[in-house]
Amino acid sequence: MEKTLTINGAFADWTLTVAVTPLESADEEPITEWPSTMDHLDQFFYALVNCCESARDAELVRGRRR
Repeated sequence: MEKTLTINGAFADWTLTVAVTPLESADEEPITEWPSTMDHLDQFFYALVNCCESARDAELVRGRRR
């Protein structure tokens, strides 16, 4: 099972892929649905990208002021 999130930013295109693969030695049934703990993964990814893009923007602004 795999989930991919993509964001087209101002400075880069961002892609996050999360894969859940069962262990070969697993005795339990494989996971067929995303665990509820993963519900907010997209929000965390968007926040991370926003922070990185904002930091890059701030670096460029500081560079212009010097």
